[in-house]
Amino acid sequence: MSTVKVSANSGGSIKASLKSASCSSKVNISQKDIKATLDQSPNKMSMSGITDTAIGSAQDGDILIYEEDTSKWENHQLTTSKVLDIDNTNKSNGALLVYQTSNAKYTATTTLDNPDTSINGGSF
Repeated sequence: MSTVKVSANSGGSIKASLKSASCSSKVNISQKDIKATLDQSPNKMSMSGITDTAIGSAQDGDILIYEEDTSKWENHQLTTSKVLDIDNTNKSNGALLVYQTSNAKYTATTTLDNPDTSINGGSF
């Protein structure tokens, strides 16, 4: 029976120990060695092998967002509802995003009623 034990130290080196009935040896692998190996075979990596991800039907333009309730990174389409400093409460047809210092968020609105906002040029 053979067993492989892999561990990493705070300096980033990885140590692998191979033990079998007929031999016992230790192998030290550096991050440089691992990078070289990954550079040689980039098509063999996938997100499905990472245990703290939950990738659903991946689509073009998806991003990964950490979901605290599942403790996993999940794929999502990037929309304004996923951006933390945007308040979509009043989002409707023709709405604009206007920054509000009172809540430190961009707020959806159809009315520009702010003395600090000016629109110059063009025809309206």
